[in-house]
Amino acid sequence: MRQSNPHSDPMGPVPIPLHRQTQTNLFTAFSIKADKLLQFESAWEYRFFLLCESDPDIVRLCPQPYKIDTKVDGKKLYYTFDMWLCWKDGFREYIEVKPLDRCKKTESGQLLPEKWPLIELWARQQKPPVNIRHVNDLYINEHCDIIRKWDQILPFVQRAHQQDVSGIKERVLHRLKHKRQDSLQDLIHLLPDKDENDVISVCMHLIHENECHANLSNSLFNKDLVIHYGEKTTV
Repeated sequence: MRQSNPHSDPMGPVPIPLHRQTQTNLFTAFSIKADKLLQFESAWEYRFFLLCESDPDIVRLCPQPYKIDTKVDGKKLYYTFDMWLCWKDGFREYIEVKPLDRCKKTESGQLLPEKWPLIELWARQQKPPVNIRHVNDLYINEHCDIIRKWDQILPFVQRAHQQDVSGIKERVLHRLKHKRQDSLQDLIHLLPDKDENDVISVCMHLIHENECHANLSNSLFNKDLVIHYGEKTTV
């Protein structure tokens, strides 16, 4: 069983300096799990965020969560993690997102971010020890299809989050509880008096909140997508 780690739950992202915002390939997105507009300094970080935002087992997240500015083993360590995650089981971890071509080979032959052995030592020295992980481009590319779909889906989820769609949600859930599953097209036809984008938004929000699920790994995100009633434990 994984150890829960409450070490320094971040209050908010470490601000990205203005000079870096103008020099980097900046991405922005509103996160329901962070309840704020977030910034990401690379496409890799943004893609990883989409994986986290869409995973029902992740309940909270925070990019740029923690800055290390200390000495470890007599060496200066200045470093900011890319992401912090809190999982449904209480497990917390700090994550570095870095492609392998920007990593260095360690003595053991692994390709890891620069200073990673020093960061691992820092993590072990904390009370309690901190959970850390490196995510590379191979991992993100393995999930490129689901990432692309959630890049399309997220604006719908945000729309439902920001508007009062409780009436649509009640009718959609009533239908799904009765039939157990239905296509987006049929749910749109169920509510001809409503904007179809609002109906789609409610369905996507239900998936995001894990009240319903869809087989996005093997289905296109279109009106033929089948929505199933009940939660799913993985993306």
